[in-house]
Amino acid sequence: MSRLKLIVVLAITAVLVVFVVQNAAAYEVRFLVWNLSISGAALVFVSAAAGFLAGLLFGGRVPLLGTKHNAAAKSHDS
Repeated sequence: MSRLKLIVVLAITAVLVVFVVQNAAAYEVRFLVWNLSISGAALVFVSAAAGFLAGLLFGGRVPLLGTKHNAAAKSHDS
């Protein structure tokens, strides 16, 4: 099992290295009064991290259509 884990970690690392190398160009980001120059890879990472944190904070609080919570609520309404 540890050999499989090592292969998966090496494959993910290789993909990340290729991604970082291909997205090394700097982008100018402007938000309200801030100006920031950041690489494409870092920009994607920061955006993904912000989305992950938002999902952790608010993910379980807004029920989606078709979930058990909504189905139960609909059955109580009728």
